[in-house]
Amino acid sequence: MERNVSLNRLKQWCWHLLGLACLIWSMLAWAAEPQLVLVAGGASPLQEISPEQARRLYLGIPAVLHGHEITPLRNLSDRTIQEVFLQRVLYMSAQAYERQMAARIFRGGGNELRSYDTLKQLSEALGRDPWAISYMSADTAAHLPDIKILGGL
Repeated sequence: MERNVSLNRLKQWCWHLLGLACLIWSMLAWAAEPQLVLVAGGASPLQEISPEQARRLYLGIPAVLHGHEITPLRNLSDRTIQEVFLQRVLYMSAQAYERQMAARIFRGGGNELRSYDTLKQLSEALGRDPWAISYMSADTAAHLPDIKILGGL
């Protein structure tokens, strides 16, 4: 009987260690992902946009502030940033997002969001339109001139 009790305790310790290993692994994976931020041009009057507001904008739901429509711009310059944005903010894969946006445009006649393949093009577009927003890594945003961080995602 004593032997059976020690085997049960050993099994319990193994499960606890396995759970701890999974927790540490997930924390390391989260830390390895880039921190995302919403950005606008340096002269933008926009102050802060919540992740929920950003989600609605990137799903094609318009938002108006002080009589101006906020324009979301897609940042396609970094595939990892694009994937993290889609998963963390929009809760979908790239394929599902493209399908949903195509269906929205087909049904409602809306416009496709403007996309930029380079950070230079994106930062220039943000500088031209004070009501435009986009997303990028916090590290990248901190090193780009004339970019204003509106909040984390």
